[in-house]
This record gives sequence, structure tokens and C-alpha cells, in this order.
Amino acid sequence: MFSLPLAEPRPLHVIMRNDEDEGGIDYVLDPDTGDTPIPLAAMEGHFRGPAFAWPEVVAAAHQPDPDHTPAERLLLLAPACADSSRPHEAVDLVAEALAAVGTRSGVRQVSEELLNSRRYWTPYRWEYVDDVLVGLGPHTYRHHGGDLSPEQLHLFAAILQPAPNPAHR
Repeated sequence: MFSLPLAEPRPLHVIMRNDEDEGGIDYVLDPDTGDTPIPLAAMEGHFRGPAFAWPEVVAAAHQPDPDHTPAERLLLLAPACADSSRPHEAVDLVAEALAAVGTRSGVRQVSEELLNSRRYWTPYRWEYVDDVLVGLGPHTYRHHGGDLSPEQLHLFAAILQPAPNPAHR
């Protein structure tokens, strides 16, 4: 498990399961209130997600963390991201992160594969609803009227999301 501190501080846990017949990666937000952890994505045979839009991954990668560099954080979060509005420069940013953690060959190819893999996510759209970024597909926990309560969606918005862009409403 990798715990990535976020704002206020509320940790995001990236849980890598490698039990026999039970492998996968879960992305879970710890509300740090004693409440039940908030699921954001499950990458396994019965996937749920994606968890993040690209601006959220970049914002989370650059939050203070005594244990992980921004490059490490970016690489831990990128697999749970799908965003059809992701800028072309995202491939360069992931390639830089790969190089920062020691990748020496095929950096750009690996970056493109990480960002463009269709194993779990297809191009995905996000939209602001009530000042909260939500996914427009049924498989994400973060869709409007979905599994997460409005309070949980607002909590996530408060600790991670960039400020709403009026052009995206």
C-alpha cells in the first residue's frame, strides 16, 4: 500500500493486491473522520473507474509528501486516470516522471502506453456539476447520482480538484 497525503491532510491509499485469484489495484480515499474509506477506482477483472481527470492527477502529484516525489506520485496515480481532454503534453510529463524514477530506455513509448492503454478505460469525459467534477460514465464511483454521496463528492473536490473552470460547465 502506498499512502499519498492530500490536502487537509487526507490520505489517498493505492492498494496493490497480489493474493492468488484476487489481484488488482484499489484507489481509496481515507476521509480521516473515522468514516468508511471512499472508493475511487478498482483495477481488476471487474473494474470500476476511472478515479481521476488529468488536472487532478497533476494537482495530486504536486502536493507535499515526505515519502514520495512528485514523479512517484504521478506514476502511482496515472493508471487510474482517463480524460478525453488530457493535453498532449501529458505524455511528456509522464515521460519525465519515468526518467526521474530511473527508466532509461523506451521512456516515451512507456509513457504513451501508460496514458493510452485501453485495458481499463476508454477516452472519458468529466464535467462540473454543482461545482464538483464528476465522470460522465456509469463505471466510475464519481458520477453524479452514483455510489458516492454529494458530501463525499464535495469532500473530494475540496481536497484535490483544481478550481472549477467556467468554460467546462
